[in-house]
Amino acid sequence: MFHSLNIELTFSSLSPNLVILLVVAGQTTDVLAKIDDFLAKAGTSKSNLLTASIWLKDISTDFEPMNAVWNEWLDPLNKPVRATVEANMSGPQIRVEIQVTAATKE
Repeated sequence: MFHSLNIELTFSSLSPNLVILLVVAGQTTDVLAKIDDFLAKAGTSKSNLLTASIWLKDISTDFEPMNAVWNEWLDPLNKPVRATVEANMSGPQIRVEIQVTAATKE
């Protein structure tokens, strides 16, 4: 006999801190995937990063989840110079913005 169990989680059923953690981690993952695409189109990769600038909506709540995703994504053999600051974002839903500079082979 098989039993099925359905669990539905909504943001309203989660603590506000957990919601922030999930949103920041998700936005960081999405931004880094876009960066990977842009780097590939330029003929380079995260292994050639020189610098990174990261802006967070609230550094006290957003730094830890962003940093966990960043560290997983980063090439451990090439860690760029990085600055991370708190900033007013262009929209209320935006919590993470990242800009990188990478070397190319040309």
